[in-house]
Amino acid sequence: MTDSDTSVLDKKPEGQISDHTDTSNTVSNLVSSRVALSPSTSLAAALSLWIESRRLADLSENTIKNYGHDIQLLAKYVGGGVAVGQLTTQILNN
Repeated sequence: MTDSDTSVLDKKPEGQISDHTDTSNTVSNLVSSRVALSPSTSLAAALSLWIESRRLADLSENTIKNYGHDIQLLAKYVGGGVAVGQLTTQILNN
């Protein structure tokens, strides 16, 4: 794992004042306004957005870090630049 990998997991979204934010519509706004995910989006880019969305959904930092580490293991196995649309059940089962 590199320093840049852990920084994604440890970074709080900019402008967040507290850990308890009204998230009723925030996650969908984040996805629609910042990045349009597609099958060609790299796993690394999708991970970064997913980490931020989980924080906005008010998951605990430990949960986010554990999920993030699991996805980083996947990225190490398949390559962080692989498009999420290329990930198949067969790849995940291997």
